[in-house]
Amino acid sequence: MPIANLKVLVVDDERELADTVARLLTRKGCEVRVAYGGDQAFLDVKEFQPHLVLSDVKMPLGSGPALLDAVQKISDAPKPIVVLMTGYTDISEADLLSRGAARVFFKPLRSAELFGLLDELCPRVEE
Repeated sequence: MPIANLKVLVVDDERELADTVARLLTRKGCEVRVAYGGDQAFLDVKEFQPHLVLSDVKMPLGSGPALLDAVQKISDAPKPIVVLMTGYTDISEADLLSRGAARVFFKPLRSAELFGLLDELCPRVEE
């Protein structure tokens, strides 16, 4: 799938970061929705049906791992690819990958990493 056709849900309680990532993805042609907490993100996953979820790990209103676990239980629609990002160094990347995350990034997330991720994951997206 071309990057321009991707539907991406960006989830982060740091509004400025979430909005910046959303703007970068929009400039690449992605259809983007932003959620500022994991609780809202799960509702958006059901309604928006994104191809990719890019989520922070630790947030006050629902965590990225909890969102990842909920996405893994989806059975009535294609599951989005989930990528987690964190600024914490005590996070077990291996644990998150074993639970189904496609990738784990450590903040700050650079635009080159983001676009490289999109190039890598686009072939895996179910249309």
